[in-house]
Formats: sequence, structure tokens, C-alpha cells
Amino acid sequence: MPARVTQNGPGTGQGQVGSLWLYRDTAEIAGDSVMPNTPVGHVETLTVSTPVTAADLAGGNLYVALYLETFHITSKSWTADQFSVTAQLDGCAVPFLRTLVIDCNTGAVPCHADTTLDGHPYTPTGPVGQCDQPNAGSV
Repeated sequence: MPARVTQNGPGTGQGQVGSLWLYRDTAEIAGDSVMPNTPVGHVETLTVSTPVTAADLAGGNLYVALYLETFHITSKSWTADQFSVTAQLDGCAVPFLRTLVIDCNTGAVPCHADTTLDGHPYTPTGPVGQCDQPNAGSV
């Protein structure tokens, strides 16, 4: 997830002036810092990229924070823009749950229901298959 920051002044940055962080609940899991001692007019794109689980995405356990210094020795202001988030799931185009109804006598599957991971109805597009089992640190 990138975010562009511009130091508008009027003062220059002093030491560490800002950062972009990704949190899982309250734990920092990835971050990128603004160049220290930024001059007025400095433009920089911060980028955070790290593996996360599909459960964290679906469960709303991920948070983003952008910190920028507005006063340390002198005042300064910032513009933050061009922020976006992209997630790519490895092993599955879109994870969803398929519930099958199985006839106990014949073993036939007369019907099924597809839902999102949080239980809402879902209609798959394209081929449907088994997702790979994610490892502990990625999707």
C-alpha cells in the first residue's frame, strides 16, 4: 500500500518526521519511514508490503496508520495523497465457503450454498476449486 507525502513547510523536518504502518490488531507488522530532516517541498512515496492471512483480511484485523510530524522546533504541514491498498490472495482468486447438502442414502449432492467468509451469499465466477492451505505468515 503506497501513500505519497509532501512536506509543505514552513519549517524543515527535524529528525524522524513520519511513517506509514500496517498493524494486525495492536501489533506493528510492517512500516516505511519518511526520510529524516525533510526540507520544505520534499515529496516521497511510502510503501508497505507484507504477507497477511485471508482470515485477517476478512476479519477486519488490519489497520493502517500514517504519522507525520507537525511541530518539532518549527511548525510544518503535510499533504498525504495517492493512498491505495491492494491484496492478492495466493492459491485462491476469491476465497469463499461452499456448503454441500449430501443425500445420506445415495451420497448424491442435490444442492449447495456459497457464502463469503463472513456468511453473506456469494456467486462465484469462473472455475471453482480447492484453495491451497496458507502457511502461518501469508495467504
